[in-house]
Amino acid sequence: PDLSLNYQVPVEYVIADIKVEGAPHLNHATLISISGLKIGDKVSIPGDVFSNAIKKLWKQKIIGNVKIEVSKIEGEKIYIVLQIKERPRLSTYTISGVRKSENTDLKDKIGFIRGQVLSDALKKNATFSIQKYFEEKGLFNTSIKVTERKDSTLKNHVRLNFHVKKGKHVK
Repeated sequence: PDLSLNYQVPVEYVIADIKVEGAPHLNHATLISISGLKIGDKVSIPGDVFSNAIKKLWKQKIIGNVKIEVSKIEGEKIYIVLQIKERPRLSTYTISGVRKSENTDLKDKIGFIRGQVLSDALKKNATFSIQKYFEEKGLFNTSIKVTERKDSTLKNHVRLNFHVKKGKHVK
């Protein structure tokens, strides 16, 4: 079938089917519902219906990447596929290079929860919290290296390690 779309001339289609690929750990019906797309909806191509659907999915902060593809066009009917890559979740995390009491204090400050969706912002905030903790103790130039390993016991989960190299005391 001819899937070439002419973006110069808007054409209206009716959504005949919506499939989700990827995201094995998320409910596909829920993802479709969040997107706002429904079978029977009229969509215009080009139009902003698909970009709005992508924005709605992004807002959930559980998806690493999303793409909407047209799998088939039959007359006025359009068949679409939501290609979704979900973000990994946190299984465990460790903080190395610190004393036991500092480790406890830092884990309280970071406050990660097992199973929470892991984003770059979450890792940066944790790194910032560790940095700030040591700056308050007068240890500036502290460096933190974050390493991420897949958890072999849980699907789509990762283990994080924050390796802290304390800076020198500054008065």
